[in-house]
Amino acid sequence: MEKSTTIYWLKRDFRLMDNMALTAALADCDKVVPIFILEPSFLIAPETSTFHVHAIIDAISDLENQFRKQGKHVYLIIDEVIPALENLFREHPFQFIHAHEEIGVERTFSRDKAVKKWCKLNKVIFKEFAQTGVFRGLKNRNNRHDLWKEFYNTKLLPPPKSLAKCTLPSEWSSVLDKIDKGFNLEKLGFKLSPLQKINLQSVSETSGKQTLESFLMDRGLAYRGGISSPLTAMHAGSRLSVHLAWGTLTGRTV
Repeated sequence: MEKSTTIYWLKRDFRLMDNMALTAALADCDKVVPIFILEPSFLIAPETSTFHVHAIIDAISDLENQFRKQGKHVYLIIDEVIPALENLFREHPFQFIHAHEEIGVERTFSRDKAVKKWCKLNKVIFKEFAQTGVFRGLKNRNNRHDLWKEFYNTKLLPPPKSLAKCTLPSEWSSVLDKIDKGFNLEKLGFKLSPLQKINLQSVSETSGKQTLESFLMDRGLAYRGGISSPLTAMHAGSRLSVHLAWGTLTGRTV
């Protein structure tokens, strides 16, 4: 029997804990290739700042470190998504794509719809998984609360016990790059100012867990009175927004 290959398409889900797409990919397929597609259109988009690019580099580098502990890697390709998929498919056909829905802007929504069309044309099964309280395709809001409760109260998924299925097809070795120290802001044409560096918040699954723990066990004690003042809000606030935005933590976990 021919072995099945899936692309685990990383978007805003840089984590192992409570990762529906990765968990399903490992269960469904014989080979799983974790790939982050860095789109030039993202780098030049009006909503993209140096902080956004730093967040991606920080988060994916931490995820790569977690993969390396099991002798595996996260891979990178710099291209628009459809040309990247066509290039990969031409070199080594794959049967699946597993990914989380990205609740972002019109650019990302249009891209995801284009990927669905491409998959249908090429007979690739595209499995998308919700990871927020936003539910697409509802005809009305009457049952949204029930969907939200079911989603947020379902048991959390643990980190995968094994990443052994994460294997790179030899045909893709010249197309994909490993995440390494060369993947940095300067290489992508961005630079943090000295003031930005001072106030920079780390964005990774590792730092997300630490931030959540410090808020629940320490900083949250000052939340009620401290959140309203700009002098104390930096400490009293949860500081979790960036982790929820980039998927280094899920709202379900919090």
